[in-house]
Amino acid sequence: MKSATQISQVPTPAKPPATGIDPSLVMTGGLGLVILGVSIYQSRNGKTGKTATARWANAGEISNCNKLAKAAIAKPKFNKAAYFITEPIGGAPAALDKLNARVMFPQINRGVLFVGGAGAGKTANFGDPAVMSAIVQGYAIVLYDFKFGEGGQAETVIPLAIKHGYQVRILAPGKRCSQVFNILDLIGKGLEKFGHLEDAIERIKAILLEDSKDAAGCREIVAIISDNTGESDAKKDNFFDPASVSVLSGAFAAAKWVASELADPSLANILMVNQILSLPNLTKRLIANKAKIPAWIFGGFTVLTSGYDPEKKSSAESGILMTCLKTLAPVTLPNYLPAFCGTSTFPNFDPQDPLKVDGKHMIVFGVDKDNRNSTIPLVATCMDKIISRNLKPGRTTPLVISLDEFATLKLKIVLDWLNQERFNGASLIIGIQYIGQIEARYGREWSKGFLASCATKIWFNPGEDDTAQYLSKSLGEQELDLENKSQSINSGKQGGSSRSTSRQLHRIPLIEAHVIRQFPQGHCIIESPGVGNKQKIGVPYEHQFSFNEEKSNAFKAKNKAQFAEIISTIEAAQADANDIDYSEEMARYNELLEQLLPVEATTGGSTSTNRKDQLTGKQIIAKFNKGGQDISDLKIESERVYTIPPKFMKNGSPNFNKKDLAEIVNPHAPTF
Repeated sequence: MKSATQISQVPTPAKPPATGIDPSLVMTGGLGLVILGVSIYQSRNGKTGKTATARWANAGEISNCNKLAKAAIAKPKFNKAAYFITEPIGGAPAALDKLNARVMFPQINRGVLFVGGAGAGKTANFGDPAVMSAIVQGYAIVLYDFKFGEGGQAETVIPLAIKHGYQVRILAPGKRCSQVFNILDLIGKGLEKFGHLEDAIERIKAILLEDSKDAAGCREIVAIISDNTGESDAKKDNFFDPASVSVLSGAFAAAKWVASELADPSLANILMVNQILSLPNLTKRLIANKAKIPAWIFGGFTVLTSGYDPEKKSSAESGILMTCLKTLAPVTLPNYLPAFCGTSTFPNFDPQDPLKVDGKHMIVFGVDKDNRNSTIPLVATCMDKIISRNLKPGRTTPLVISLDEFATLKLKIVLDWLNQERFNGASLIIGIQYIGQIEARYGREWSKGFLASCATKIWFNPGEDDTAQYLSKSLGEQELDLENKSQSINSGKQGGSSRSTSRQLHRIPLIEAHVIRQFPQGHCIIESPGVGNKQKIGVPYEHQFSFNEEKSNAFKAKNKAQFAEIISTIEAAQADANDIDYSEEMARYNELLEQLLPVEATTGGSTSTNRKDQLTGKQIIAKFNKGGQDISDLKIESERVYTIPPKFMKNGSPNFNKKDLAEIVNPHAPTF
């Protein structure tokens, strides 16, 4: 007796049909497709298997998300808000009273990450519409535009913001429309302490001198500038990097001190920092003028002065100074200096609180992408300080922070904003092309932190395999239930057949990586904490955004024309800061520094001063010896000049006792 067995519904015919296709295979394949379809249907309708539980969200779970978003839009709070996308995309967003969006994003204070390669439509389909929905709702906005004036987001959203009653401020180094933000104003509390320059000169000098004690502020500025310079990702030298940080921080504090000594606040700027470090024989000058330099500032240069030998040229000294100047070189070019020197005018919506951004305020940080190394370091510093200043209790609206092309920046503090400041109004929108971008910029662990800290994720076609593989794996596997039917056919005298059925459970990815890489423009996977039910949240779903290209082109053309008019108006109203000849300023600064820090002490070894708020150590010792008081325990340096704080001055003359003297001799200040 002969026997043959195959998986089929019917016996195999003796001769194949004319088509040449085995009908058993057709039926088996059809059965497989039916089973696969049923499995997918079950997955999309919330049914999960026993061995794999990944699935797509169903219509009801997506509807739950939109209900949460609509509730937040109806009654927004500074830490509870939502975005909506009006489709077809291309024009202005819908008015709130006519809102009927299919795609909505609640809980935006938990962070939003959108990912997509060039041409995937991530900015057009999500980045721009999300910011525009924030404008319609009156949220405060910080916009980082990597392509400012060259087709970037600012061209689209600034005209819309102004139409909705926003005040807009722009910091775009190299552009005549840019306002001024002097980063040295971030050291101490600057001119905010005493208001206007018409105040007494002595008061101005005292404030600037006090601000020069802010070592922490100096170091923070130096760290951000260093992180965002062109070689910020290169391995740093174990000696020169810490040394250069100390010296560069000292130079920032010294610039404040120079402004104090010369009673001119405008001298406290990044150019003065550069010129201090460029002084010939800097170390020799510091040592020669130690008596007049405050101890906390001199301490910043200890790495230069401690081992100084006037008979030898130190390669270590040259290396440290070269590193410092190399760090500053990109940001001290004449065409970028107008944005960072002089009196700060950015953002200054509220003169009583110049850094405040709340309500219908929009600040735009524009980057010249062709000269990013010169633009980004100081832009990143300003962003860090202004945003951090605004993330605190007391806000009235969310602070939407839009960071498309996030990998062009290095701001580690963003992770703190995501995790710690979401209760204080932080609502971040972070855009990248693929995961490898932030891994290269921040490292693998920091990259994981950003991915984990954004509760909402929108995944467009990344254009590369690693990100697609990551997404496929992170979405998990679904269970596929296959039913196999077999039929045995017996030939011979007895003949007959038998049938059997078996079931097999297979685990397959919810979506395969190659499918993600084939997404057309505007197609994406959305993960939102609002999508789900009582048992599960963040259930993913696929969405194809509806985009009207003709409508979009017309809308952008109109906005571009309005943007050009707005920029022209701003440029016409700007002060003549852009017309300053910074070559002449550099020469003037050098002359001032030569007078203030001569190579040789001008008093022939003896120290003297004609200022009423300064006394030499000899004068102080004589004063207390005359009164019969022993002050030897204070270790006063007889040749040193000590500056008397304003609180110990009375009617223009020093007025202090031994108890006060301890503070004068060793002013309380952090060491570098």
